[in-house]
Amino acid sequence: MKQSLHADVAGLNGSRIDVRRQWAEVEHFRLKENWMNLGKTDVQTIREVISPLITNDTDEVDARQLDYDLVNVELALGYPQYNAQRSRKAVMRKAELLVEKKANIPMVKEKLPLLRRVINPDFWKHAGLADLERVRLELRSIMKFAKREHREYRFINILDQVTKVGEPIDAPLPQVSYQQRVIDYLKQHSDHEVFRKIRHLEPLSEADITSLERILWYELGTKEEYERCVAEKQRICGDRVAAFIRSQVGVDREVALRRYAQFLNDHAMSEAQQELLESIITYISENGDITAQTLMSVPPFNDTGRLLSVFGDDLANLTDYINELHRVIS
Repeated sequence: MKQSLHADVAGLNGSRIDVRRQWAEVEHFRLKENWMNLGKTDVQTIREVISPLITNDTDEVDARQLDYDLVNVELALGYPQYNAQRSRKAVMRKAELLVEKKANIPMVKEKLPLLRRVINPDFWKHAGLADLERVRLELRSIMKFAKREHREYRFINILDQVTKVGEPIDAPLPQVSYQQRVIDYLKQHSDHEVFRKIRHLEPLSEADITSLERILWYELGTKEEYERCVAEKQRICGDRVAAFIRSQVGVDREVALRRYAQFLNDHAMSEAQQELLESIITYISENGDITAQTLMSVPPFNDTGRLLSVFGDDLANLTDYINELHRVIS
């Protein structure tokens, strides 16, 4: 999916007005390396900025809308804070329409078994990335049939009662969650020096930590809101604000791999070591921190036999590396 989305972004027409308006984001995601380790702010940018541009870039509007909806569902698999319920229901509605109204079309008839699975709510409870990709790829070609033949309109004439000219309406303003305030702030201040340090695994000073506490506990909300957010998301960072920010912005994967290479004694990593190390880097990006104790208690890292077989004599180097990643934000 990442490769497909990257290809779509790379193919966006730079002369389009809507693309030019979002050029900074488009240019960022045209670089393949920026898809390697997506942070939560990246995911939101893809969802809110990039996906609509891709959806409007072709005549296959119906197929692209399916892409957009299923991208949302797939993102929600890795980032549960993103609610994909609306997209999921949209796909189910289209599948239901095809089964009930368009089953006589040969192309649709061929896909009926899969369509019936998609309509079943139990499918969505257990669907993984491979299942969703199969749905996306197999159903794209028949989305053009997922349209109602006509729409019936009913008009009701309701007279509004004017109470008093200029009288204000007492309506509550929509509330923005603390988590959303944090995400919005990080998007608007992505070049903040402390955030850059966190992404690049550079040690933070006491002044840096104090700056983060001021932002999270005073500017964006209260410490109580921060603590509720941490508890609701079951984050391991606690009051360690740098770890919380790292769980939002992630880490630079290339920097993290180079940092580990410094712990090796002039020999290269094996393919198995790099694969497991990248899983550790992903865990850090999503959870903000890791310790040797965490490593031994969280799947798939809690398989001590596997760690020993993969790292062997380098296991001590891995432990030192993990301690270093913990230290730079402590």
